[in-house]
Amino acid sequence: MEDIAMARNKNHHLVKRGDVWYFRAMVKGRVIKKRLSTSLVEARRLRDQILKEIALYGNVRGVDPDTGDAPLFGEIAMKWAKITEKKVKKSTFRGYRIAMNSFWLKRFGNLPINKITYLDIEEYLASLDCSGKRINNLLIPLRGVFKLAHKSGFIDTNITDLIQSRRIEKPQIHPLSIDEVNRFLECVDPFYKPFFIVAFYTGMRAGEMSALKWDNVDFERRLIRVVETRVYGEEGRPKTTSSYRDIDMLPMVYDALKEQASRTRLWSNYVFLNKAGKPIEIETLRKNAWTKGLRKAG
Repeated sequence: MEDIAMARNKNHHLVKRGDVWYFRAMVKGRVIKKRLSTSLVEARRLRDQILKEIALYGNVRGVDPDTGDAPLFGEIAMKWAKITEKKVKKSTFRGYRIAMNSFWLKRFGNLPINKITYLDIEEYLASLDCSGKRINNLLIPLRGVFKLAHKSGFIDTNITDLIQSRRIEKPQIHPLSIDEVNRFLECVDPFYKPFFIVAFYTGMRAGEMSALKWDNVDFERRLIRVVETRVYGEEGRPKTTSSYRDIDMLPMVYDALKEQASRTRLWSNYVFLNKAGKPIEIETLRKNAWTKGLRKAG
């Protein structure tokens, strides 16, 4: 690019990235890039001011030729979080927030986003003692931040497009035998026994159990309709269409739900409640009933 000169046409020295116009030119052998405006008219006005400034001072004051005025990663991350929080479930956003605060902001928060390289990210990921699934989850908010930066014109290339998701190996599952299930049911807190009978003999997910309501229990047809899930106290629809399903009640499931109906149906629409009369929170149940029952069962 030639040294700076007065604009020869209306858009000379102007470059558009996403929705943003930038001033870009060679000044004393170094490339200067300065963010101007989303308005072309305003960008032209600011461009002309910069040209006058260069004519007077020989440079653009307040701009580092190496970094331009690119915002910090942490600044873009905050904007992305405000936008994303309104679009996803609370439980999903909670995971994004943990990933940002515990990982990405600690490593890259104070760096200009246009100075973070593909190698920086890959080396950081390689340093983490995380499973492939965990790394893939961490990459979701990172990609969101870089996508926003790219669309806003702060970076020319979204380097996270180059990062491949990690291969996930399916964990080996060792289900309990029938004898082990029966032993556990003998040892678990009787208050929660119907919950675990239904869980063992329907294969329902914990969040589906927590969200199950009497409206979706059909004793006459002996069916359970799975149409909701509950995670961290937030209810919503299942993620996939295949998760919507009807489950036939086996005899032991029917009996367990009848017993549970005598406890909760008259005064709550939720099938399973905790001892305080509130919908079951799975993490609390895991600590207070599941773990204790397993330990007692040996």
